[in-house]
Amino acid sequence: MTDHRTLLLEMYAAGLSAVNGEMAVYQALLAKGKREACHVVAIGKAAEAMFIGASRHLNTQINSVLLITKHGHVTVSQPSYVQVVEAAHPVPDESSLAAGQILLNYLQTLPDHAPVLFLISGGTSSLVEVLDAGWSLPRLQQATQAMLANGAVISDINAMRRALSLIKGGKLWEYLGNGRSLVY
Repeated sequence: MTDHRTLLLEMYAAGLSAVNGEMAVYQALLAKGKREACHVVAIGKAAEAMFIGASRHLNTQINSVLLITKHGHVTVSQPSYVQVVEAAHPVPDESSLAAGQILLNYLQTLPDHAPVLFLISGGTSSLVEVLDAGWSLPRLQQATQAMLANGAVISDINAMRRALSLIKGGKLWEYLGNGRSLVY
């Protein structure tokens, strides 16, 4: 008979494996079977792991990569075609605004009709931001800190950020121009 501690550790390991960014992306792409050449945008605390999963499947089919993640979350040296940007989490700062501008610049430099694979994980709403004219960074930071201090759930924080952002809530599509995303 398995003791409770062993069973709990096995369940914990299975849970971690199920949400592993590298394996989740690799298995999702593998299930689709496609290997279309594309550009990759990976954003979030799991951006590096998701990119590694995509590169395992796509191999040489990746034209360029923009990887935006939390400060200190890049653990391995990236190939030269990968642009790495580190930004703030959980409270956005100047690096989050810079990452938002870098994202827009990256998308605008892609060739027309270039396929783009977006890989998005938790933390993205803090890491990348382009603010609406009615908002300032200090105001966003105060609103975020107040919500965190009051125990707000992430869905409420994300709803607030969507309302003040020029790229969240589907608004990023406007910046894709003649590009297209890959839907797997």
